[in-house]
Amino acid sequence: MHRTASLLLAASATFSGCANYDFTKARLPNGELDVPKLMADLKASGKQQLSSMVWIPLVYLDLQTFKGPDSGYLGGYVFQDAQAYGPIFCVGDFDRVMVDDQGALLEKHDRFWLGWGIPYHGHDERIETKAGHRVHDDWRVALLFGRDDVCHVRAK
Repeated sequence: MHRTASLLLAASATFSGCANYDFTKARLPNGELDVPKLMADLKASGKQQLSSMVWIPLVYLDLQTFKGPDSGYLGGYVFQDAQAYGPIFCVGDFDRVMVDDQGALLEKHDRFWLGWGIPYHGHDERIETKAGHRVHDDWRVALLFGRDDVCHVRAK
C-alpha cells in the first residue's frame, strides 16, 4: 500500500510538468536499458532526473524515471518503471533497477499487486553483493497466506 501512495505522489509531481524524456530512445535492440545513454542524457539535461508519464486519472498510469547518484540509493543510478490500472491504482506493477556508474546491476526490485494488495501482493528482489547475489521472493494472498524465500548465490 505504501507503494501506491508513492506512485500517487510521483504521478502528481510528474503530471505537473516534470515529464522530460522519451525512454524508448534509451532501449537496446533486445529491449534492455541502454544505461550509458541514460547517464549521458541525464548529465546533458542538467536535471536531477529524467521522467516520462502517461496518466489518465483514476484509470491508468505509466511512469518511468531515471535518477542520478544523488537519489539516496547508495550512490547508484536508479531506473523506476511503474504501471497501474483501475480505480485508484487497484492493479499495478512497480520495478526498480539500481546500477553503478559503470552500468553494472546493484539491485533489482519487482512488485505486483492486485486489488490494492489485499487479495494478492508479490515482491521479488535481487541484490548484488561482493559475495554474489541475494534473491528475495515473497507473495501474499489475502494478506495472511503466502511464502517468503531468501536465496544466496555465491559469486564464481
